[in-house]
Amino acid sequence: MTENYSRRSGSSGSRSNQSSRNQRAGAASSRQNSRDRSVAPSTGQPSRRASSTRQPQGSSTRSGSQQRSRRVQGSTTRPAPQPSKSTQSQRLSGRTVADERRRISRAKSSKRGVSSKLVAIFAALIVIAIGGFALYHSGFLTITEVRVDGAQRLTAQRLADLAAVPSGSTLLRVDGDSITKRLESDPWVKSAQIDREFPATLVLVIEERQIAAVVDILADTPTGASERWLIGYDGIWLEGWTVDSLSQSASSGGSTDGTTGGDDEGIEDGTETNADTGAVQEKSLLDNVKVFASEFESVPLIKDVVRTIDPVSGEEVTDEGIVNALDIINGFTPEMRAEVAIISAPDKVKTELTLKNYVHVAFGLAEDIPNKEAAILALLSEHEGSITYINVRVASRATYRVAE
Repeated sequence: MTENYSRRSGSSGSRSNQSSRNQRAGAASSRQNSRDRSVAPSTGQPSRRASSTRQPQGSSTRSGSQQRSRRVQGSTTRPAPQPSKSTQSQRLSGRTVADERRRISRAKSSKRGVSSKLVAIFAALIVIAIGGFALYHSGFLTITEVRVDGAQRLTAQRLADLAAVPSGSTLLRVDGDSITKRLESDPWVKSAQIDREFPATLVLVIEERQIAAVVDILADTPTGASERWLIGYDGIWLEGWTVDSLSQSASSGGSTDGTTGGDDEGIEDGTETNADTGAVQEKSLLDNVKVFASEFESVPLIKDVVRTIDPVSGEEVTDEGIVNALDIINGFTPEMRAEVAIISAPDKVKTELTLKNYVHVAFGLAEDIPNKEAAILALLSEHEGSITYINVRVASRATYRVAE
């Protein structure tokens, strides 16, 4: 009995020892599995658990080695930790703040530079203004000489008197506008301006009106005196004077009614009237005009105008006959203009020309002037020396007459 009990006790002790070892192995396996779960990589794969707590000790050792191997592999494939969004935001915010501070600093520096430049410019302007004011009101640059440029007919003394530069004026303080207005009040002065030549010379630059024609105005009464007036190309009365009875007789061409020797109607239908008598009278008048107008470079004489005209120097011509004659002169080329000696202008429709070769030209209105001039020159060239009369009132239907 005792022996059997001892065997059972020994057997029971061995089982107790084996059970204790199994419990310790299970506890170690549990702790190992717990560690495996805590360090397993985040791959979505759960750690393997032991299939049974009752494993041999060798099997437990192998399982631990495999798990350590998996831990090493998991640790090598673990991705690098990424900074959180809050950290990135803080870093970006830090850079933005630094950049903004630098920008503000540069802007302040730029503003200080601009302000310094503006102050310097403003100070320079003040200095210049003060200096200019002092120079303007000083006696420096006082005018001591007045010179005239561009005048041909007007004398320097006459123009200087017109300018009336105040004594003691300086080149800076002289009133140029008032001086030019006074100069342009003279009918001969078309335009005027002043130039300053430092240190003390004032220059009057003059553009004179050129003489376009001499207008013969017969007296409107038997005892009245006839007048002759010069007119400019722009239609301004320049200057006039009276003429004696001999000039009046020559200007009238022997006619008491102030008309030309030829009859327009007789000219139109080609019949002979008193054209020859008129040509002699015009030749006499032309010789007289040549003597009179030699100082005016033989400018055309406009005659047979209305006797009630009352010209005033510096005013504009308003008589329609004279205006038409002046338009014809301005419309001609310089070569043709130089060939015109006399213009008869009782009105604008009956305007006639007498050329320097004594050929009469019925011209009419101052229209289609280039074609009329071309017709006149063509006929003069074709019948040189024999032609006495040309009618170009209608340029496309020019007629002429030659001497027999």
